[in-house]
Parts: sequence; structure tokens; C-alpha cells
Amino acid sequence: MTLLNRIPLLACVATLSIAFAASPARADDAKPPAATAEQLAEQAYEQHAAGKDAEAISTYLRAYELSKASALLFNVATIYDRKLRERGLAEDFYRRYLAATDAEPDLVRKATERLTALKKEDDAEAAAKSASITVAPIPTTAPAAAAAPAQAEPVAAPPPSAPASSDTSGAGTRPLRTAGFVVGAVGVASIGTSLVLGLVAKGKNDDANAICNGAACTNDRGVTLAHDAGTFATVSTIAFVSGLALVGAGVTMIVLAPKSASASSAARFTLTPQVGLSQVGLNVGGSF
Repeated sequence: MTLLNRIPLLACVATLSIAFAASPARADDAKPPAATAEQLAEQAYEQHAAGKDAEAISTYLRAYELSKASALLFNVATIYDRKLRERGLAEDFYRRYLAATDAEPDLVRKATERLTALKKEDDAEAAAKSASITVAPIPTTAPAAAAAPAQAEPVAAPPPSAPASSDTSGAGTRPLRTAGFVVGAVGVASIGTSLVLGLVAKGKNDDANAICNGAACTNDRGVTLAHDAGTFATVSTIAFVSGLALVGAGVTMIVLAPKSASASSAARFTLTPQVGLSQVGLNVGGSF
């Protein structure tokens, strides 16, 4: 199926031609007439065929401002959907088309089908972000330390070797605590990065809003800024959730560091981030 339906576009152009033919021309107008909605629609179609999708969107929106023909909104939604892969903007223009009074039944069906498919993609992406993460147990040197006295008996190890075994068991707990501090530090850095990315996304969104009128962007820079703002916001969210999970993992590793070699050999734990629409949390479980 082609990206744009040529038949709805030609029907829209024919409607625009009749509307502009009905307007009387003034004989005393010496300036060349401005481009009509019909001409702009044809120009946008040619830009899209040439792969200039951002320019085609801007030209379609200029034509829509002149004619208010809803078929132009459908064309804009299709470019955002099929070419630029901007789900949010595509959904917005599909809904605007469905709300129009002159929407055509065939295009209404297509717009509804695409909205349903895009909604499923949104749900799948949200489910992937909230998937459980299991942290594998970190091996320690405690088992080797515990076995040391058994190997020393055949060679009649002297009594002073007992304190050495105690020191070794204490050293076996240090790798887990050290790893906890490292993981926690990485988590804090990830959260800091998410805050920076969030500020960048907000700045780009503010710049886009200054250029665009709501969701309608008639400027290529506005379209680019809106796309960049969405990308930075998504990366910021992922970095924040990951950082929160790492901080929780680091704290748990420090708290659960065994006091003796025998305890460290049996410690196992899991971490599961809990992410929802209104809350973010960390589920901790394990056996000791």
C-alpha cells in the first residue's frame, strides 16, 4: 500500500478548486496571487514523493490553514506514521482527522486501524520498560576460606593459624560490600545523567513550542526539535529507572554483606524494579 492515497488527495484538490473558482477576482489587484490551497497540496505531494517529508508536512499544514480540508490532516498523520516513525504526532493527527466533519468513511476506517496498531505498540513498549530484572548472586572467596582449616589438619598446622582463618573469613565479606558501593555509585551517576537529559529535553520542547502552534508545526526546525525532545525524554526516563534500580541493588548488597564466611556462601538475593504510571519502586527478595 502506498504511503499517501492519491485519490483522497485529488478529491481534496478538486474541492479546493471549486471553492477558489467561486471567489471573484479583483481587477485592481496588481500583485501576483498567493499560492492556493490546491497548489500547496500538489507541492506537498511532490515534496513527499521526493523524500522531503518534513517539508511536505509544513506545506500540507499551510494548505490546511487555507482550506480546512481534513484529508490534508490524514496525509500529515500518514507521513508521521509511516516515514518519520513519530507515533505521538501520528496519533494526534489521526484523531484530528477522525474529529473532522468532512472525514471520508474509507479514510476513517484506515485512521482507526492505525490508531489501534499504534496503541498496541505503545503498550508493548511500556511493558518492556517494566520487565523484571534479576541480579545474579555475586561469588565470594568465603568457601575457600572455610575449607582452609580442613586442608591444614593433615600437615599438623600450628595453633597460630586459627586467627589467620578468622581474618580470611572477614576478608571474604569485603568483595560484596565493595561491589555494593560500586553499583550504588553507578546508579547515582545514572540518575544524575537522567536529570541532565531531562533538562535538555525540556529545553528542546520549549524551543519547539515557541516555533510551533500546538501540535501543528509549519517549520522544519520545529519538527526536528519536537522529535529531539521526545528522544531525550525517553532516554532520560530509562536512565532514571536504571539508576534507581542500581542504587537499590548497591544498598541491598551492602546491607546483606555476610558477617561470616558460612553466611556469605549461602546468601542469594534478587531485585525486581516496579514501574507504574504513578510510582516507581524496588522489590527485594532472597535467601540467606
